[in-house]
Amino acid sequence: MSQWWYEWGAPVIFLALVLVCVIAGAVWLGQASCDAATANIGFPHRWSLLGRCQIQVSDGRWLPLDNYREFNR
Repeated sequence: MSQWWYEWGAPVIFLALVLVCVIAGAVWLGQASCDAATANIGFPHRWSLLGRCQIQVSDGRWLPLDNYREFNR
């Protein structure tokens, strides 16, 4: 192996592990906040890193939670 790997290998691996932990924490917090926001809505929901919190309004049709408006009449 090159000399670069012996000098920088451990810090690179450490930073990669920190990055993985930060992303895992963000995913966990995102899922938890989506679960809390949709607790009383009654629709199935999902959360993804790119799609964020979504609710299923009909078969195969998912709507971002930010676009959902509930009107009490």
